Amino acid sequence: MKQVGLYEAKTTLSSLVAEIEEGGKTIALTRHGRVVAELGPPRSAGAPRAGMLASDAFFMADDFDAEGIGFENLLAGTDVDDGDLPPRLKRVAEDPSAFES
Repeated sequence: MKQVGLYEAKTTLSSLVAEIEEGGKTIALTRHGRVVAELGPPRSAGAPRAGMLASDAFFMADDFDAEGIGFENLLAGTDVDDGDLPPRLKRVAEDPSAFES
């Protein structure tokens, strides 16, 4: 790995970046002979990782695409039966009437 002092790197940064673009190798930046940083090509993102759909915790209601089902009763009224909801969707906030002025 090529080593370059910080002063030299500061004055020749453009040429160092061009060198990295051409060769793809990392350049070590040194201060008083000790490596303090590295200049290199960007890391590739790689393959996308599996998201929430691959998790055991993923939940989708059987009627998620049914017409006429919305969020009208989820937060507004007391007519929602929290016992029918999965634990992660149950209400977590206090009674909204306590905040009315």
